[in-house]
Amino acid sequence: MVIFQDSNKQNMLRHLFDVSDTGGPEHTKPKLWKLNKDNTPLLEEALSKKWDIEDNNNLSDILDIISFESLMSREINDEYLKGNIDINYLELAKDSINYILHSRCGLDTSELENLNSFSNIIEFDNDVVLVSLGNIIEDVSEEILWEIELEVFHSNKKILGGKKMLREKKLDRSKRREKVEIE
Repeated sequence: MVIFQDSNKQNMLRHLFDVSDTGGPEHTKPKLWKLNKDNTPLLEEALSKKWDIEDNNNLSDILDIISFESLMSREINDEYLKGNIDINYLELAKDSINYILHSRCGLDTSELENLNSFSNIIEFDNDVVLVSLGNIIEDVSEEILWEIELEVFHSNKKILGGKKMLREKKLDRSKRREKVEIE
């Protein structure tokens, strides 16, 4: 990202490569979500319920299903593409979305990195197709990642609320013990 920086008498361009480069106050920096052993099962449960996916699926399987269903629910608006989309296009889009989701969620991407669909990109030598492909990958990934972020936020809130209640119960129990010992 490029910003204008007013330094003394001269306007300059400054390149920002990372959120830490912004140097803004802490409250203005985005809070990135992370999956962990506590919130992952809650996320799996919430996504399975929302997307009507059978239980007993791990997060990787759930993301596979969601990326496919989200992609297939999209309407292709580009006139050129309406009659020209083939299985390679859909496969490449699905695998790309899946790779983005797995990567952002901190899941193993090694199985996704060598898929045949990625090597099929050379078949798409038309700018319209490539732009469409990029747009649909970005739109679907962003939509699913927003959904995941909300679920992680709610899960973390539940977890912290539960831990807070547990601390309060322990504190209350220790106060009752002190009271009994004093009497």
